[in-house]
Order: sequence, then C-alpha cells, then structure tokens
Amino acid sequence: MVPLLAYNYAAKNFKRMNEVFAFGRIVFNIPILLLLHVLFGVMGIVRTQFGADTLTVIVSYLIYMRIEKQEGF
Repeated sequence: MVPLLAYNYAAKNFKRMNEVFAFGRIVFNIPILLLLHVLFGVMGIVRTQFGADTLTVIVSYLIYMRIEKQEGF
C-alpha cells in the first residue's frame, strides 16, 4: 500500500491517496483482525498489522508488475 500512497502523494492526488488508504484498511486489516483473533486470541490482534502489511506488499508488487508489463518498461 505504501508505494500506491507515495505515488498519489507525489502526484498531489490526495483524494485518491485517501481512497487507497481506506481500501487497504477495509480489504486487509478488518478481515485479518477477525481471523487472527479467532485463531490466536489477543496475540492475533497484535499480529494483525504485520499480516495486513505483508499482504499489502504482495498485492502492490503484483499490481506494479502488471502495470510494468502493460507499459513495456
């Protein structure tokens, strides 16, 4: 998520930056929070951010690679 936020911040597209941030929170943080809480209790809640960040990096990389391939970099 950080690369997408940084790109939109640099482009001064703050509306899109906020949309990306909200999307990342909803898509990853909340479901992972619920899942890890059920599986590991309180310690699952503590580990939620790590899991969400890891998935965000993976998805961001896949999006980046797709755009790179389409643009012919």
